[in-house]
Amino acid sequence: MNKRVLKVAALVSIVTCGALRATTELRTPLSVVKDFGPFHYRLEPVNPDDCWSWDVFGALYQRRADKAFSNARKADGSQKFSTRDTVSLAEAFFGQETFTGIDAFAHIAGEACPVVVGNPFMSFAKISPVFHYTERGFVAGAHVEYDFGDCSNWYVGARAVLPFKNIRVDRDLSCNKLEEGLEDVMLQVLQRVDPEIEVPAGTTVTPVPGPGAPIVMNAGAAQEVNNPDGNIRSVYAYRLDFLTALRMPGTPKSVVKYTPANIEIAGIDVTKTIVQPNGAGTVAEAKTAHFVAQGNIGAAGSYEFALNYPRAATRHVYALRSTDGTLASVQGSIFNGTTGEVAIAQDVVNAGNVAFNGTGGNNGDRLAFQAGDYAPLAGNCDAQSELFIIPNSRGTGEVMPDGAAIGATIDYIIKSSLSSFNTSALGFLESKGIDLCHNQRVSGFGDLDTDLYLGYDFTECFYGEFAIGARWPTGKKMKDAGLVYYQPTGNNGHFELKAQGDLGWQPTHWAGLHVNASYSHVFSRTEKKAAAFKGATVKNIGPSIDAKVSYGYFVGHFDVTLFHPENCNLGLAVGYELYAKRKDKVTFATAMAKDLNGDLKPLDETILEKDTNAVSHKIRGEMFHRWNYCELFIGASRAFAGRSVLKETEAHVGIGIYF
Repeated sequence: MNKRVLKVAALVSIVTCGALRATTELRTPLSVVKDFGPFHYRLEPVNPDDCWSWDVFGALYQRRADKAFSNARKADGSQKFSTRDTVSLAEAFFGQETFTGIDAFAHIAGEACPVVVGNPFMSFAKISPVFHYTERGFVAGAHVEYDFGDCSNWYVGARAVLPFKNIRVDRDLSCNKLEEGLEDVMLQVLQRVDPEIEVPAGTTVTPVPGPGAPIVMNAGAAQEVNNPDGNIRSVYAYRLDFLTALRMPGTPKSVVKYTPANIEIAGIDVTKTIVQPNGAGTVAEAKTAHFVAQGNIGAAGSYEFALNYPRAATRHVYALRSTDGTLASVQGSIFNGTTGEVAIAQDVVNAGNVAFNGTGGNNGDRLAFQAGDYAPLAGNCDAQSELFIIPNSRGTGEVMPDGAAIGATIDYIIKSSLSSFNTSALGFLESKGIDLCHNQRVSGFGDLDTDLYLGYDFTECFYGEFAIGARWPTGKKMKDAGLVYYQPTGNNGHFELKAQGDLGWQPTHWAGLHVNASYSHVFSRTEKKAAAFKGATVKNIGPSIDAKVSYGYFVGHFDVTLFHPENCNLGLAVGYELYAKRKDKVTFATAMAKDLNGDLKPLDETILEKDTNAVSHKIRGEMFHRWNYCELFIGASRAFAGRSVLKETEAHVGIGIYF
């Protein structure tokens, strides 16, 4: 390659490598494309007496990523320039690592969480995509240059590069593991009950049925009698967002009703205690039990007695706090760690309250609902997913009556309605043309990059260049936003212009320094984008609509090349790359669109624009050796910090031919 040719490659790939650059662009510039071939300091011409020089190159490359750099923020909420903190590709693609289907729906502040009629899974089933990005391909390029002027200090040239890409986005988990099922949000088990009831001394016991002399329990320690209710009872734990998504039998009304005064579950006010708080002291409730003759307690038979309970002290149901929304995180509060028996139906002393926005307590705490306006909780889907509704007992082996009624109603709804539910949230989305379950692969030519440049040799060891370039949209485009993992092979149909400056200095025969900087503007073009509805908290999932997108980005390099002291055609180059992309400018073709429910809802472009101002810091290296008219080069790069871009590893090997 002519002394300038190697640097030619450096400009073209600025454009070619960013195939995802619209609202889903997460890749950094691909070195072998950006640099129009190898990136080391320019070599001496193979024909120094010829004003014309030609060269071509071809290279194989691969890059991969399974993490992305996060959109880190400082303590004051301002955005960091870059970070080494990483997130999953799901968070980079969708804005959240784990989400529910309704997170992509319009959600107006102050309103209840949206629902999908006929599919409660969309409201409660958390979806957690896990996948990785792989790209392989071949890059071919050509370059021509002409020297002119006094002493041939001036030169002008043109260069072009065209890649062929094979892009894959592959799931790391099977499809049935990508989302929650009923077993993740509900627990229904039979609990063994202690057959004995603790009866305070001095309690009057009356035989049932028929007449008989009342018996007064012995003074002193409390005594126990047998429980006639049996040894088994059914208990449950239901996640609140799951209950909110269920409908009452034969009506469109939710199982959970958030009123200005309380919360009702299955029509029952769960903010009430067993006894209305109308005074101090205790209240007696009759209890029939069977016990065997013990001392002077009496003969075997059925007896009725009254147990005293504190007023306003006992709830029918409690909320069990689960900070990550899983049953696993509260196993210790559900099961006895020693016996393994179910322990959730137990009375609680001095339980805390669920705040009106759904907060309160620590992981595993039992909390009581308080009378008041729970509208903030009705509109906070995430807070609902951190609360499990569990029944309570009175310490007598009995589930509270209203708690038992709630469990029976929900059990009926689940058993009678389960067959009418859609298979899953993923199944519902797929029926709407949104595919989160299958891998995406695309092969084809990328965009054609071309450059025209003018250079000047100030001295034998110092030069400067200025280039203008264009990227022509010859690559495959994304035509359906429902293919959420699909990545175009080029710039998704955008035309792009670039300006670049280069400086090179070789202070000694065994070392050369090279720096360049470029800015590219990607012109506006209509693309297919997933509709982003006002209030949605996840992006790139929704009906496919038209949107105009434009943006710009900067790329800068600083490279050092070390030559063999006795062979100027053999050496090693190491360098640093800074990539900084401006925020996308997105304009929807319409202000409103129909969501997946078929309802017309307002759109919000800022959801797609959010976190699209990306930064990447990359270190790279390359070895090269030229024999006469042929050069072999091999290199690699690694992103070590950034923001809102893939944490990529890239490698390439290529050959150049000089004429």
